[in-house]
Amino acid sequence: MSMKAPFLLALCAVVCGGEARAEPRTEPRTVCTITVNSADEKEAFRRHLPAGQYRFVELVERGRPDWLASACRQDVRCDLLIISGHFDGSTVFYSDQPDVSEHLPVEEMERVACSDACPGLFKPLKEVYLFGCNTLNPEAIRFPSPEVGRSLVRAGYSPADAARRARLLDQRHGESSRDRMRRIFRNVPVIYGFSSTAPLGPTAANRLSRYFQTAPAAEVGDGRPSPRLLGQFAAESMTVVTGIDDAEAHAVYRREVCQFLDDRRSPAEKLRFVHEILGREMAEVRLYFERIEKLFASFGDGDRRAPEFVEALGEITRDDVARERYLRFAADADHAVIRARMIGLAGTLGWLSPAGERVELARMIGERLARKSVNAADGEQ
Repeated sequence: MSMKAPFLLALCAVVCGGEARAEPRTEPRTVCTITVNSADEKEAFRRHLPAGQYRFVELVERGRPDWLASACRQDVRCDLLIISGHFDGSTVFYSDQPDVSEHLPVEEMERVACSDACPGLFKPLKEVYLFGCNTLNPEAIRFPSPEVGRSLVRAGYSPADAARRARLLDQRHGESSRDRMRRIFRNVPVIYGFSSTAPLGPTAANRLSRYFQTAPAAEVGDGRPSPRLLGQFAAESMTVVTGIDDAEAHAVYRREVCQFLDDRRSPAEKLRFVHEILGREMAEVRLYFERIEKLFASFGDGDRRAPEFVEALGEITRDDVARERYLRFAADADHAVIRARMIGLAGTLGWLSPAGERVELARMIGERLARKSVNAADGEQ
């Protein structure tokens, strides 16, 4: 998505629709905050927004590990959401304060969003503010391995078509932090964040104070990007996007990701979706591999003993076509660790016995040793 489009729309809203911002509200807007590090940004909003028009609700309960679930059960309906914390660029918002244990895993946010477990928090949102480094970084976190292209050639694509197809898969599965936030905050019209380094809390609070000196309070939470706010943070890479719209192409991928995470789906239903993926091109199976691996790790003993689970797993185990394609692809993996993990998953799927796993691992080790004995470049690795 182009970063210019939301900005231009916002500019048009200011020039052409300024009166819309001044419409009075009968109900105060609810500002939900998730503060896992500095409270500077939250307090800047609180100081400058009229108390009668905005009410603040902190969702983090100190010392309570299930604070997000607790917030969901309270059914607070949020118009705005402010998340303040260091962000590792991929997996978690966290604090640098040694006495603070609260954190916010992105995967937990995805699970809640996919399961519709917290409709009051996610659905009504008009604006989200992500105060952390790289929260909206568009660069891919992961990249397809070379074996993806090779498998496409084996599947019958020409080298040029295989490269093109690999690029399309890369765009779909690249998993940038921006893509993940857009998936989590589906249909939210305004999501602010940073494409690279974000300012520290005191600096961000200072920028916000300058913004509030010139901006009408009513524009906060009206669901339109603010050129004034973007201007105040222009030197710190602030950017704005929209949540994924149901009509756009990426919405299909979001629905598939949610198949793994939605708590409303039974383990057997998730297994049948995995079986459907295993019937696709192995290039795409490889890109879903980590999610499939993590899904199996999440199943408990009770899940695995359920008759529906046993039946769904048996359908995969008996799929000889998928088994042959999968094992052939695994044997071509560039990295020994990935190949070993793929062999382990084949055992979990019932495609290899414990003895068969040992044979495949021994074959892999033998091939690696043989390759090193004849390839001088390998000896330099």
